[in-house]
Amino acid sequence: MDERARIEGLIDRQAMLRGWSQHTRAAYKRDLYHAENFLNQQEQTIISAQREHILSYLSHLHQEGMKESTLRRRRSALSVWFSILQEAEIRQDNPASDLPRMQQSRPLPKSITESDVNALLEAPNLSKKTGVRDRAVLELMYASGVRVSELAALTLSNMDLEMCYIRVYGKGDKERLIPFGGQAQRALLSWLSVRRDITSMAQSAYIFPNRQGRQMSRQNLWLRIKKYVQKIGLTESLSPHTLRHAFATHLLNNGADLRALQMLLGHAKINTTEIYTEVSRVRLQKIIEETHPLGEHK
Repeated sequence: MDERARIEGLIDRQAMLRGWSQHTRAAYKRDLYHAENFLNQQEQTIISAQREHILSYLSHLHQEGMKESTLRRRRSALSVWFSILQEAEIRQDNPASDLPRMQQSRPLPKSITESDVNALLEAPNLSKKTGVRDRAVLELMYASGVRVSELAALTLSNMDLEMCYIRVYGKGDKERLIPFGGQAQRALLSWLSVRRDITSMAQSAYIFPNRQGRQMSRQNLWLRIKKYVQKIGLTESLSPHTLRHAFATHLLNNGADLRALQMLLGHAKINTTEIYTEVSRVRLQKIIEETHPLGEHK
């Protein structure tokens, strides 16, 4: 019996015993056929392969740029396969049982360009009170990098408009002081001037209260931001952290220190902040490819 027929027979038997769906059965076979082809090229078989051969196979997949979710699935398929061989007393060991785990890489945060940010900041209609408020919301988010939830919870007592900083309580109730610039300061002063004339908001403790003077929900704030994202024609999928990602990416692009950025963002670990260095690298590579006369990949 050849290897492919052995795979077919053993997987079909397990599918029947374990109640696998047709989709699961087909996925196992597909992954095992792929491994079989590679191992045959290395003069090995999927029946007799040892740990080093499997590691070589997984390393090959990684070098080929395969997604890590697919890598993990193929690693799992091999582990199941050798367990099946053990149960059938074809092998005594499982060389795929203690392989190093394939870790999921973090997706790069989606940011927007500085020109897109400028268009977003200009989008609110300042002839309306809600537009003045929304401009202040957008300005402060981009100027400070705060999370939407942190902005919603921000109170007047936690803002110093003269010194231009806010006191934020982030994840784990950890406190941090974040400075902001003159443009955000002017937008906030305009909003607070308007806010004093709105009876339901005048006595509220929150900088951006809802119509009843209570804390605005995170969802409501995000809907306000999303409205302006759509207004300026940004079609890519963005998140409530869009301006936070833009804040971080643009600071790094202009020479900010990574440790300082970690403190501003309130990240407990530096490796969380380091992902923005990759965003900057990707952006710089794109700029070279688009603008350098010899930069385009052929």
